[in-house]
Amino acid sequence: AVKRLRRHEPKKLQKEAELMYRCREHPNVARLHAVAMGAGGECALVMEFAEGGSLRRALDDGRRIDAIGVALQIAHGLHFLQTRSPSVIHRD
Repeated sequence: AVKRLRRHEPKKLQKEAELMYRCREHPNVARLHAVAMGAGGECALVMEFAEGGSLRRALDDGRRIDAIGVALQIAHGLHFLQTRSPSVIHRD
């Protein structure tokens, strides 16, 4: 997956990349593979590919999912992030 950031946000990109690197060991947190910066100021984070696409797309497509299993995975990931020091707030 690639997360594009608005132009001229190198500090935000660096902060998010460092944060993702510190959280890389948890199985419910997407891993950061690379940081890309274009000549025109474009920035992107290249992250772990999520098999099956995003949860939003699965729900929009009407696919059957294990809702309890997905909710538990999300809860484990969020718990991990919020128990860091300092805690991490997921805003996506």
